[in-house]
Amino acid sequence: MTDKANIREHSRSNASEAFELASNKNESALSYLYMIGNCSRVVDDLIDKDRPVSNEQVMDMCFSLLVEIPFNDFFNQFKQTLLPFHVAFIQAYRDANALETGTTMEKEFAKHLSDTINEIVHTVCWLTGGFGILKNSSLKIRKLLMNKEES
Repeated sequence: MTDKANIREHSRSNASEAFELASNKNESALSYLYMIGNCSRVVDDLIDKDRPVSNEQVMDMCFSLLVEIPFNDFFNQFKQTLLPFHVAFIQAYRDANALETGTTMEKEFAKHLSDTINEIVHTVCWLTGGFGILKNSSLKIRKLLMNKEES
């Protein structure tokens, strides 16, 4: 396995641990996080064109976005809270992609903007466990979700 492949696999393992921690044993919340994570990875690969994306992956992403997420119990219970995060991270990712060709400062800022999606994990943690759980888990979740390719 190449270094980049190792980093990507480690990143997935860390994301899984972060999702488990944030969902607080709420299976519907965990499923929601995995769907959002998988969809964002496919979109990233499609836009960056740094990894091949199969038609099957695109169709699975569409199914998640159009069917599974709208029927997910956790999403339905908290959609008024979650949808603004969807809007924010889609726009942040769009802006990050535009900034990647800019100045050195813009490129650095783009790296942080593209991680805006991670805030949904903290929101899920708060919604499933309350402020105390969020406060105790937040830093561990952030460390698990750090982009290892840049460290």
